[in-house]
Amino acid sequence: MKKAQGRKMKIEIPVGKGRPTKPDQSAKLSNELGIIARNFLLLPNKWKELTREDKDAALIRCHERFEINLDEHYVKDSCEDILKNRSRQWCYKLKQLFENARSEEEARKIEVSELTPENWNRLCDMWINPEHKGKTNPEGVEPDRIEFYKHTHYTSEKG
Repeated sequence: MKKAQGRKMKIEIPVGKGRPTKPDQSAKLSNELGIIARNFLLLPNKWKELTREDKDAALIRCHERFEINLDEHYVKDSCEDILKNRSRQWCYKLKQLFENARSEEEARKIEVSELTPENWNRLCDMWINPEHKGKTNPEGVEPDRIEFYKHTHYTSEKG
């Protein structure tokens, strides 16, 4: 993101804020990190599965676009947090594409410009796998809805 003068846009993140306080800086940083998440990050099952090298490479890309002090831990943490959120949003949108398909075969035919067909099929394999969300139901018996509701809405503690 270069301004008309040919200089990089300066991004300032105050201590304890987590984001730039100036709206234009915040929007530009968030948009750029979203592009990085879509085009340059692997799509792991969980953010923690990304290597330190992958995260650092993404931050270097961000530093190439902006004048930003990534040597400050709170700035680096803030950028990683935004990147994590944008990555999660991207995964959510991809999964919505997958779930809106009428069948697994139709889902696999979807073309996503930012992904290779191999990576899209890898994601489809992951989402098809019942262990992906810990939903192992070998007998194919539907769980009791009342018991499920109680399990997910009530705690064993009284209060």
